[in-house]
Amino acid sequence: MTPMPKRFAALAVAVLAAAGLAACGKSSSPAAGPTNGPPSTPTGTLKIVAAGGPDHIDTVPAYYTGDYILEHGYTRQLLTYPYAVDPTITSAGWKKATTPVPDIATAVPTTANGGITNGGKTYTFHIKQGVTWNTSPPRQVTASDFIREFKAFFNPVSPVGNGLYYTSTIAGLLKYQNQETAYFAVKSHKPTATNIANKSITQQTNPAWKQSTDSNRHQYVKTIVETLGVASAATQLADQQAGTQDIVGADTPMQSTAIQGLISKKDPKFKVWPWSSTFPYVVFNLRSPNSGGVMKKLGVRQAIEYGINKVAVQKVYGGPAVSQIINTAIPPGNTGYVNYNLYPDNNGNGDTAKCKSTLAAAGYPHGLTLTYLYQNDSINTQAFVSIQASLKSCGITLKGKGEPGSSFYVDLGNSPENAKPGTWDLGQGGWIPDWFGNNGRTVISPLFETNCVINTTNYGCYNSTALDNLIKQAEAATSLSAAGAIWHKADENVMKNAVFVPLLNQLLPYYSSKRVQNAGSSSVVYGPNYGPDITNMWLNPSS
Repeated sequence: MTPMPKRFAALAVAVLAAAGLAACGKSSSPAAGPTNGPPSTPTGTLKIVAAGGPDHIDTVPAYYTGDYILEHGYTRQLLTYPYAVDPTITSAGWKKATTPVPDIATAVPTTANGGITNGGKTYTFHIKQGVTWNTSPPRQVTASDFIREFKAFFNPVSPVGNGLYYTSTIAGLLKYQNQETAYFAVKSHKPTATNIANKSITQQTNPAWKQSTDSNRHQYVKTIVETLGVASAATQLADQQAGTQDIVGADTPMQSTAIQGLISKKDPKFKVWPWSSTFPYVVFNLRSPNSGGVMKKLGVRQAIEYGINKVAVQKVYGGPAVSQIINTAIPPGNTGYVNYNLYPDNNGNGDTAKCKSTLAAAGYPHGLTLTYLYQNDSINTQAFVSIQASLKSCGITLKGKGEPGSSFYVDLGNSPENAKPGTWDLGQGGWIPDWFGNNGRTVISPLFETNCVINTTNYGCYNSTALDNLIKQAEAATSLSAAGAIWHKADENVMKNAVFVPLLNQLLPYYSSKRVQNAGSSSVVYGPNYGPDITNMWLNPSS
């Protein structure tokens, strides 16, 4: 996905409250805050534009960039990631932005403060007094609220994204998950994606929120409106430059030509922020019955590994200034990364001859036709077209199946329902590690560990006992270097079996209207763990 990192149970008790969903219409431009800093009272309307918007409002199954940007405003967690300006991955700001701090908890548990005991197996959190629900009268948040949230993780109708993180670390949770699955076995329904294009989502200040209990967020704006259904990156940018929209909901990448123009002009409202990602990538649906189950054939998948022109895809997303071609499951900057390439492809330009010969050896000398699922905004559509063209050269015809972002990851992740019937053969996903630093398990485990369930992120339903064992060994390693060596072996398992095609490691180019302000930077800070922080922005009326 373009899922954003979110590893903490969330409660809807933060600075903003959802005011509703409405048909789109023109909005006025109310006054914003003072020019010399943030306002003393909530002021103005922050306007967000998006192609598809969030695919979930419920915090449990939310596992997508579009969800997290809004969610950061209406939820709080025991721990969270703070706002910080992070110009490079080696900067102090990056370290601050990627280090959890207390949110509803009074402190981060450590052995020194008595929060971590029992040989590292027990973590104790104390909840701040004064953090309340927006009820009448306001009710204090309690431990029971978080226990309920953890239990909700495993409603099999719409469970938490990548539950493996939790069942492998929280005692008793796997047993509870199995009980929930059995209970709902005769009651479950297929999750559906609601089409909310051409509508808007409005959030307003939460009267129950108190600044005294929250050192991470602010109520600088009075209202936030996200307009949905604007799929053109060019239109989004034009609206921001005209001041009719402020920021993008991050489900549509910027145009390559626009990026180069903003870089050359040194526009103060534009910056390329550091990141580490596998975005985009192509995943194979290993359960698809189409064409006699062709996606199960290793030779066919390997032919596609050779055939895709990654340089063409890189140009779509902005070129070498904002992205790096990759050939490994683990992207650069993460535990276990080693630079190697099992499928030499003319320096990323694709090897058509090798693709053709590998496809013929797999039994398809005359080519084949496959269904390709992708997000239908303008930039991801261009990426699909470039991939379609490069594979056509070696005899593979891709039939495009475009969907808005609000339904794309729901359908891609609903593998038990959608993958086996063959609704798609290849999908164009994207992945950002769920945290940074010592993070070996944030790529291999969520994307490839056996986990073919509703809301999975192992979209192709890869099932390998050998890989699962390597994951267990890496997680049990007693040193970072030992873990890194095992994660690299797991990476090799994924690539040898051609489970997916990694394409790019992207940085994050981001732009805002002139009136949007945040501390420490003229351009909107794109945080590595939740994107643009809507709770730390204010509006300048003179811009």
